[in-house]
Amino acid sequence: MSYQPFQPVLTSDALYHAGIQLHWQRPSGALATRVYAWLQLEVTQACDYQVVPDACISLFFSPHKVMVAGTQRQLRRFTFPYAGQYFGIAFYPGAIKDFFRVDLTEAKDCLLGDDFLPAAQLRDLHHQLYEVTEFEQRVQACERWAISHLTLSDHSGKALFEHAVGLMSSRRDRGTPAQLGVAKLADQLGYSRRHLNRVFQRFSGLDCKGVSQILRRQAVLQQLYLGHAPDAQFALDHGFCDQAHLINDFKQACRTSPKQFMQQLTTG
Repeated sequence: MSYQPFQPVLTSDALYHAGIQLHWQRPSGALATRVYAWLQLEVTQACDYQVVPDACISLFFSPHKVMVAGTQRQLRRFTFPYAGQYFGIAFYPGAIKDFFRVDLTEAKDCLLGDDFLPAAQLRDLHHQLYEVTEFEQRVQACERWAISHLTLSDHSGKALFEHAVGLMSSRRDRGTPAQLGVAKLADQLGYSRRHLNRVFQRFSGLDCKGVSQILRRQAVLQQLYLGHAPDAQFALDHGFCDQAHLINDFKQACRTSPKQFMQQLTTG
């Protein structure tokens, strides 16, 4: 997967302000293209944790429960109700279907309990994670579990999905002005828009346009974090007709302006 998600709340400044300690590690081998990262957040007191849309699907574990975060189109606020260690698995877009047979359209814009996924698989992993205490031990348990549950999905559909996501995200990385619309993307890939939308819904829960909007906002967030001002030229470079359009689009997903959002990461 060429696309690399970005979570501003996981940057060092934001973590320091929130009083959260992060441990994270990229997976190895066959898992490297399916799992973005193993994560562990250590909190010293009850707090909130904001996740921006990144087209990934994640599992979150606490000692007492498991949550599934489907593909989100708006900022999602998680609450850590008590001090402790919270473990997470962030799957690349579409990759959770290599481990579970699920209908991802049921998970879009949702936080779901462990009943969304096969209970036996999750119960086994949950037990292994909290049978040990060190982050490295939990990563090893996750990698063993993931390899043992790795299945072959519909590779023709998944390959098309990943290629399309790669095309959209690479245009963002290069700062290509115009947004790659669904019609142009379908023509470039040699498929109908209807077929492309079906593939996207199968592997993300959203249609092609929905994922494209997430990737565009991801590119905006990365550039804002690097210190670029969201002025008129910035808006044009990211496929918006003007600065107002960019700000309004950002508010729809993150509930505040780009400038205010970045300030809140370090000032609360």
